[in-house]
Amino acid sequence: MTVRPALLHAVAVAIALVAAFSVLLFSNPNRLTHDQIVHGTFIARLDDPGAFQGDYLFGDDRIETHNNYFVYGAMQWLRDRFGHQELIYWYFLPVFVATLTIGMYALLWYATRQWLASVLGALAANLYVPYIFMASWGLPGPSEVGPREVFTMFVPLLFLGFVRGAIERRGGLLFGTFAAVGILGNVHLISAFNFALVLGFTFLLWGGLAWQNIRRLALGGAAALLGVFPHLIIYSRFRHLLPRGLAGIDPAAHREAILAVASHTLPLGHLKMFWQWAAVEWYLLWPFVAIFVFMLWRRRSADRPLDRVSVRFVISVIAVNAVISASQWLKFFAFGRAPFFQIPRGMHFLYVVFFLFVGILLAQIIE
Repeated sequence: MTVRPALLHAVAVAIALVAAFSVLLFSNPNRLTHDQIVHGTFIARLDDPGAFQGDYLFGDDRIETHNNYFVYGAMQWLRDRFGHQELIYWYFLPVFVATLTIGMYALLWYATRQWLASVLGALAANLYVPYIFMASWGLPGPSEVGPREVFTMFVPLLFLGFVRGAIERRGGLLFGTFAAVGILGNVHLISAFNFALVLGFTFLLWGGLAWQNIRRLALGGAAALLGVFPHLIIYSRFRHLLPRGLAGIDPAAHREAILAVASHTLPLGHLKMFWQWAAVEWYLLWPFVAIFVFMLWRRRSADRPLDRVSVRFVISVIAVNAVISASQWLKFFAFGRAPFFQIPRGMHFLYVVFFLFVGILLAQIIE
């Protein structure tokens, strides 16, 4: 009896999903005491609409400039119907795990054409990697699921669409990938902005500055902007509520406030976060770097477009986030203004390539 490929893929994905949920259940319990401040203020206002009334940053409707309209709107809809704010995270969790796992399976199948390596690699990609400049890869626990995790779960699928669009010269797929990044910007604008820049720079490094490539990139950028337009319109309704008075009234106090609440965006803060990532949690970085470099070296004799795109993607992630960091430092030290993008939140995008090459290594071991 011949087993249909679709059935084999369905079984493989089911195995990966069950394993992923098991890993999450037994290794990463619900850490309600570690919720981020935006989550905490949002939940508090659900229970008591008068909470933070008159507060400088979180009072009245100013909280709307921090809450994502779409993600927190969905959470509020669920809370109004089920009446338990802690459970709303659990309703989101299966969707997040499934999307990330299926996306990694599809990416690994494209790279290896081996279902077992794809299953194992997709399972490995569920590993939670914290402390990446205050961002993370994977799910930290249901109580901390937020807009950034919504975007991250689509990264494997977005990267697959970009890789196929670039390597196979499929302009429509490339255009659709950038449009999808823009649409997801309605969920987490900073991640979408960072990822779109990374993909754009990667595409230029891959294809060069030929007119056709510039035209495709311009169309992709336009699609991304069009996709994120709903968020920009909604955000503009609350933009006038952003607190701006302290900078003009007392510039010295404003600078001290920035140093207190945004020190992680400055050079010393970056150094501390890099130390946490590269030294304290070294086992979540350097083994992946070693596997990536080793597999590139091992496969160097063959001309593999996927390898070349992956290298350019890694270079682009580092370059884009370095530029964002430098621009923040210039903005603060030269103009005394708070960094708009807070921190280079895109360094965790490296892990889509790292786990891709973990799967490629597994495929070679299995063979």
